[in-house]
Amino acid sequence: MGCDAGSLWEQSIVWGHQDPLRHVNNAHYLRFIESGYIAWLMAFGKVLGGEERVKAMLAGQGVSTILKSVNINFRRPVTFPDTLLIGQKLIISSSRTQFTMNAVLYSYSQQAIVADSDSVLVWYDYDNLRKCDPGDDAWRILKAASQDGQVEG
Repeated sequence: MGCDAGSLWEQSIVWGHQDPLRHVNNAHYLRFIESGYIAWLMAFGKVLGGEERVKAMLAGQGVSTILKSVNINFRRPVTFPDTLLIGQKLIISSSRTQFTMNAVLYSYSQQAIVADSDSVLVWYDYDNLRKCDPGDDAWRILKAASQDGQVEG
């Protein structure tokens, strides 16, 4: 899949993630994917403008992202105990106001992919409350990351 190393997130499955049907409740998968995406966003923000930019992006100050849509494909049930490895891959389009993140959730116990997703994220100006173009520097970094799979300056 070629996931960005900066997006890799290990998620320990705890007993409380399970529902009465004795598998991880589907609602938790979105949180797991979000945690991997936030790891990627922090790496991106650091390259774009350092720790201050990361803090602003996570606090919804200035330009950051907002989730437009997400589709999750559940392939196999996950049960306690397990650990999932979540990786993200950036897909850019011709639009300068949005991009897609593909995520894969891999189970160490099952040695298999247990879910995958596609999330569409919109660049959003939190100060002016509208979608926006993040600028040439951001697009240069995004284009490079979509080609080599790594967020780098």
